[in-house]
Amino acid sequence: MSDDADRAHGALAGLALGDALGMPTQAMTADQITRTYGWVDALVPADASQPYAPGMPAGSVTDDTEQALLVAGLLVSGGGGIDPRAFSHALLDWEDSMAARGSLDLLGPSTKAALERVRAGEDPLHVGGAGTTNGSAMRVAPVGIASSTRDPRFTDTVWESCRVTHATEQGFHAAALVAAAVSLGIDGAGVGSPSDSARASLERALALVEGLGRRGAWTPQPDVCERTRYALRFARSRDRAPGTADDDRVFAAALRARVGASVEAAQSVPAAFAIAWRYAADPWRGLCVAANLGGDTDTIGAITGAVLGAALGARCWPAQELERVEGVSGLRLRETADGLLRLRAHGSRPPAHGEPVAAPQEGRVVLLGQVVVDLALLAPRVPAPGGDVFAEDAGMHAGGGFNVLAAARRMGAQAVSLSGVGDGGFASIITAALERIGAACEGPRIAGTDSGYCVAITDADGERTFVSTRGAEARLPRGSWSAHAARLRSGDVVHVDGKVDPASDIETIQTELVLADMQTLEKQIPRLEKEVRGKKTEPVVLETARAALAVLEKGELLSGPAGAGLDQEALASFQLMTTKPFIFVFNMDADGMEDEARKDELRALVAPAEAVFLDAQFEAELVELDEADAREMLAESGQDESGLDQLARVGFDTLGLQTFLTAGQKESRAWTIHKGDTAPKAAGVIHTDFEKGFIKAEIVSYEDLVSLGSIAEARAHGRVRMEGKDYVMQDGDVVEFRSGLASGGKK
Repeated sequence: MSDDADRAHGALAGLALGDALGMPTQAMTADQITRTYGWVDALVPADASQPYAPGMPAGSVTDDTEQALLVAGLLVSGGGGIDPRAFSHALLDWEDSMAARGSLDLLGPSTKAALERVRAGEDPLHVGGAGTTNGSAMRVAPVGIASSTRDPRFTDTVWESCRVTHATEQGFHAAALVAAAVSLGIDGAGVGSPSDSARASLERALALVEGLGRRGAWTPQPDVCERTRYALRFARSRDRAPGTADDDRVFAAALRARVGASVEAAQSVPAAFAIAWRYAADPWRGLCVAANLGGDTDTIGAITGAVLGAALGARCWPAQELERVEGVSGLRLRETADGLLRLRAHGSRPPAHGEPVAAPQEGRVVLLGQVVVDLALLAPRVPAPGGDVFAEDAGMHAGGGFNVLAAARRMGAQAVSLSGVGDGGFASIITAALERIGAACEGPRIAGTDSGYCVAITDADGERTFVSTRGAEARLPRGSWSAHAARLRSGDVVHVDGKVDPASDIETIQTELVLADMQTLEKQIPRLEKEVRGKKTEPVVLETARAALAVLEKGELLSGPAGAGLDQEALASFQLMTTKPFIFVFNMDADGMEDEARKDELRALVAPAEAVFLDAQFEAELVELDEADAREMLAESGQDESGLDQLARVGFDTLGLQTFLTAGQKESRAWTIHKGDTAPKAAGVIHTDFEKGFIKAEIVSYEDLVSLGSIAEARAHGRVRMEGKDYVMQDGDVVEFRSGLASGGKK
């Protein structure tokens, strides 16, 4: 038997063995397991008190194995794909057959809820948006056998296996973790001992899935990847070789307390990965720990067995116990594994150790936007301005533009980040995340500052608020964005509909934004109706939501005239995309830049939004010149400013922003504020204490400072003035704030 065949058989064998070992203990507490069975270290029959499998004979498998084999059959019959409608009907037929046999071990909660809606006549593609349990993960191992992670179809096949019942971020990520670990195990990590190779497949699977980005509906449940990374850290912290049954009991108790063992994917999948990592050198012992853990023991055991069996092969399992399980349950695991391997043979070659998991395919995505670190918090409610709320840490990971790069890698494209990166802890997280997904980090390194971060606070209803910091991008040298643009190749610009048609591109994008906002409001309106009845929300908020939805249903943007008559404060609370201001940038060749009629046509197309026109080739040549030559080149082309400088200016104006400068000994830099901000408000941007202790602001215009050469000369010429609390800041003001704080707040 080949190594691949042995590992494929080992994955299904481990799944069935873990399932059968956990069958007698499923849904029981650890104390109940101890009282009923002692320590389970062999296949035993279920006690009569077992809630789901009373009296089942030793070696019997449950829904985990049976549904995994169902998925295997669908993959083989579908040539490597899974038709969602065929999948839903197959699951319904399976449950009907189980009920006819008098079984109590039927569909899990998420799967059952989704399929009841299918029985009622709903479309199988739209019923799985609440599934956060481990049903998708328990049956996905055949996908990992049938396809390599380098196969461009891999993630789509995982999605096909879970979207009917678990079309959520948790459901998808849980299934992807298990499928990837199985697939990478079969490929062989090729490092060190077999146990090292098994552990490497777990680590690489997590890195792969972290790079896939989001797919499926958002839910307030914890992030499966973040919990799995925590579980692996927990396992590594206890990486001494287990020596006694007492060691196993201590580990199981700690794992149960720290990670959990429920049917929720964010508990059971991380728990299985932790067990697999710790017991990679003794896989049968790991399955026994899963069986004694309490909670969803059969599923945790099945996942543990699948990922370890894929890496170690069928020979790692006790032959007598495997024969007993196959005999009692009538399984033909080797034949099934061989059928799945034949599908795999038609896919891509397996990855070599150290290679990116996703192979670069046709296409290249270049990111100019900022990559930040997202700090996610779950709170009972979104805090009001100035209010306090206790929140639960839901994870920290790369975000912002990183999500674009992750999506590009998921689709098989090359990904390049030109975002500036700092030199602190957040910057390290970003660079590590880019490395994990195989994205190139080619942006400038900015010393003396860290990369930015965004704190996202989310409540149980999905309401969110964001607080962002200025990071490394805020300190990019002048002209950096122009230099970035010069790095772009003509093939890096992708048109939405695959053709050069600005009107079509704009219509497509706006339609997507409108549909997204409609979905947001449709979800919020039922909650607002309840809150208005309970007098927790003002009626104007509900009225605005309904009116905004009516505008969107007509295909109109809320940033346009139709949205102007709505309550703007209430509208802002919904954080809708179509309320945001728009800027349209048109990349044109030299002839196009001189075609004023065409430019007027495009301006009319996007009005009342601003239109910016630039020639990327011209901009690329411009950044190679020194300042004097650049000005001369601009003059020769009939332009007063570069296209990218124009974009920055229009962007600031559209967003209602302006800058002021500090030029003291301690710090000389620009600060961003909103138009109309007063001097104390501007001081508060530097530090809140400066706003509280504000006395005066010593101000000179930028032009005067440059022409006179220094603050002292500006004072001597009477160009420096003292302004009080009512002064409205002007763009380009150079300021020294005077504060009355005891700590000395002169800046």
